Amino acid sequence: MRDYESRRIRVLDVGEVDWIGVEGEQVVVHLGDEAYPIRRTLAELEARLDPACFFRAHRSAIVNLDRVKEVIPWFKGSHKLRLTTGAEVDLSRGQARALRRLLGW
Repeated sequence: MRDYESRRIRVLDVGEVDWIGVEGEQVVVHLGDEAYPIRRTLAELEARLDPACFFRAHRSAIVNLDRVKEVIPWFKGSHKLRLTTGAEVDLSRGQARALRRLLGW
């Protein structure tokens, strides 16, 4: 018997995406409590996503700006982004400067 469940393709609404991150060697799309592995690189996804809505927070994460609840200062000039779901995503020092310009903070 074949495992057809593992071959299913789920079409995701980009507006529902909270963040996308690298976990191990896999890229995973996070929607609330659900996580979906995807066969694309972050660079490929970043090129296809609207930069007015999605921001490359770190080399290993892209966040939906509508889901950012707060920016938390962290160590040595880095920050974390707390999302509306409670998830925390790393924000690199360089990207913190870019986010400051973008959001005017």
